[in-house]
Amino acid sequence: MQVLNDVIAGRSIAYTPYPVGYYEFAGYAMRWSPAHGLAAAQGALYVLTVLLAWSILRQLGARSSAPLIGALIVACYPNLLLTIPRFQDTCISCFFMVFFTWLVVRLKQKGISPANAAIAGFLFGCMLLVRSNALTIVPIALWAAFY
Repeated sequence: MQVLNDVIAGRSIAYTPYPVGYYEFAGYAMRWSPAHGLAAAQGALYVLTVLLAWSILRQLGARSSAPLIGALIVACYPNLLLTIPRFQDTCISCFFMVFFTWLVVRLKQKGISPANAAIAGFLFGCMLLVRSNALTIVPIALWAAFY
């Protein structure tokens, strides 16, 4: 918690064994609104995650009510839903993973472009800041998608 207190106070962080991205996200949210800032920010990420899941299913050509059912399944996932008011990186990690999936679908459909490369670079950097194991997850997922 000392790292989070340093972020909220605006002090520099000398060392943390954890990825600093979630602490920065949480610190800025708590600075914005000390009482409910983190829950509001994680709630917004939750809504964006559900909407991106719906969008991915639509892009993949799911018909009828399948995208809505898929988005509802994501919305009702307890580990994601119940961590909105808690100090855990689940909401932001799930958001980045779903955003990454959206990007892979976009790359598969539209190919490499400067915009897609910029989105991919920004997203990969954010994923590494929040979850260091993205270094292994991302290449494996890209290989699986394009193989």
